[in-house]
Amino acid sequence: MVIEEVRKEDSANVQSIALRVRPVPAPGSGNEKPTHFYDGESTSTFTLSRESTTVTVAIYDRNISPNTEADSLIDKVRNAITGLFGEKVFSGIQWQALADGLLK
Repeated sequence: MVIEEVRKEDSANVQSIALRVRPVPAPGSGNEKPTHFYDGESTSTFTLSRESTTVTVAIYDRNISPNTEADSLIDKVRNAITGLFGEKVFSGIQWQALADGLLK
């Protein structure tokens, strides 16, 4: 993953930061395509905000689709299955754990 955008807001009532990440090829792999189970069009945006005394963490996934452009058939099948379950089940669990950790 690469952080492709960081946005900050700092006003009298609101402080927030948002990070948008996108899958990329693994460093040093020589691959041109992401080795992640999501394709290169998929993004996740993580936000942490404080408004007055309320702190909020949110994660927004956009354009999520499995990476089916892998080199081997086994990788294509693995990425399709992992991407589908990741989108529907695993990412929710993983993102909730991240959000809980940020709030602590």
